[in-house]
Amino acid sequence: MGRTKRLKLIDESEISKMEYVILQFIYTIIWCYAVYELLPVMVPIAYYHSSISRAVVCMSITSVFGMLCIYWNQRYYKEVVIDAICGMGVYTTLTLGQFLPVFVWILVSLTIVLTVIGVMMIVQMKIKNRRMRKRIVMHRLLRCFQLIRRNVSIAAGILLFVVPISLHFFKNDRLNQAYYEIANHESGTESEYVTTGADLLHEHYDDKIEVEQYYGDEYRLSQNIDTIKWIRDNDTFQTLDYEQKCDVIEAIIYCEARYLGLCKINIKFQEINDDVLGYYLHSTRTITINSKPVMDGTLTGGTSEEILKTCLHEARHCYQHLIAEMYLSITPEQRNLFVFRKYGVLDWISDFLNYVDGSEDLEAYFEYYRQSVEDDARAYADEESGSYYRSIDKLLNTGGNDN
Repeated sequence: MGRTKRLKLIDESEISKMEYVILQFIYTIIWCYAVYELLPVMVPIAYYHSSISRAVVCMSITSVFGMLCIYWNQRYYKEVVIDAICGMGVYTTLTLGQFLPVFVWILVSLTIVLTVIGVMMIVQMKIKNRRMRKRIVMHRLLRCFQLIRRNVSIAAGILLFVVPISLHFFKNDRLNQAYYEIANHESGTESEYVTTGADLLHEHYDDKIEVEQYYGDEYRLSQNIDTIKWIRDNDTFQTLDYEQKCDVIEAIIYCEARYLGLCKINIKFQEINDDVLGYYLHSTRTITINSKPVMDGTLTGGTSEEILKTCLHEARHCYQHLIAEMYLSITPEQRNLFVFRKYGVLDWISDFLNYVDGSEDLEAYFEYYRQSVEDDARAYADEESGSYYRSIDKLLNTGGNDN
């Protein structure tokens, strides 16, 4: 076996130095991108705390440190993987560790203590051969680096798996509060605790209580009946072309937004998975409708009734998010009001933080289906679709006004 010139170490590596450097570079790029993209999937709050520059720095530092420790004589494939795990663990800790501070503090403290003890045991060993003192000191220094690398890698690996899993599957009040503080900030709302009582009501009362209404009377059902009426009968609806169908869908959603008092929302038509009729993304306030069943009314979700229910369903999700944000901005006493307990708003919040999209397998679909936010949205769409039909019939037959 070859020996290095400087430290006279036996080179037991299974890959060359050039291959090792190239692998380190490739793994740094691949796993840096992977942890940056996948962490928010596991824990949604990471979407707001993620940083590609932080990921690059973490992966680069652990990769360079790993190279300093094993470049000379221990270049194995597994060591490259260990460095990648170490970098991902450090990034995960910096991104989400604040939500499990006690666990992180205990693990980091234990790692430091064990590392210090190990380093002291290596350093304190007597040097018997004085002529080789310099080389022995260098060997021990390298052993200390390898010990530090090993202990950090173990701790980082534990944090990489434990932190996301804990935050995904177990309730965490610190995480809940942080998520909705960010949501409130994005939506421009501020938490203001108002205590009940006649005196304080007078104190906060202005001559005119302002109400901001984004969707005004121009979005009333009666003002858009000539467009929305096509949703009443499937045969008639299917005679429309794609653009006309989209106009009907937009009119329904905006009409519903006025009724529910929603914030400004965006509507997008896009080809998505066949089993997904639509979805709502609160971070961008966007309702996305699957364009395929809209184009082809024979597909699942393409009938006029199914499209109407999809519109109502997704508008209800926007309403749920806005109610959940308000719930987090009021006092604990106010959260006990019947208006919040009636719909189980606390369950909505839990579902949003641990949302299951049901796309993986049958078991995931059942979990998705049983979520309180989905159950509420389905029930609302079923009930309100009938109300829409009755209102449309009334307007067409009598020319009356809707509320």
